[in-house]
Amino acid sequence: MEWSNLTVTDFVLLGFHELPDFQLVFFFIFLVTYVATLVGNLLTTGLFCIDPHFHSPMYILLCNMSVLDMSFTSMVLPKLLDIFLTGNNVISYHGCMAQVFFFVVLIVSEYFILAAMAYDRYVAICHPLRYSYFMSLQVK
Repeated sequence: MEWSNLTVTDFVLLGFHELPDFQLVFFFIFLVTYVATLVGNLLTTGLFCIDPHFHSPMYILLCNMSVLDMSFTSMVLPKLLDIFLTGNNVISYHGCMAQVFFFVVLIVSEYFILAAMAYDRYVAICHPLRYSYFMSLQVK
């Protein structure tokens, strides 16, 4: 047998195609979950943007976490819904690498936001009288 270099152009996603009777059920479960996640995060983001009481550092960070959550679900679930609806369980190499890249970028940005939230809570708990000084825009 002769070996040669092969170029991978597509990946076949296995797993859910083994249960063809439940494809439509899985589709509706994940669709409802996706829509609920998007609506909840959009309402949260809209509330934080509209109400001036929520313009403090912690709420701004929570708004950013909400946007990240929408990005996570919008990155993976549409392809999963496509697999359930059409049965096309093939993803291109470039599409897979784009999903992996954005997944890693979103994970890293979520860690930075969580670190900023931890610092905000640390200052609020350990230095409550100087919290407004540390978290003001005039501090450089």
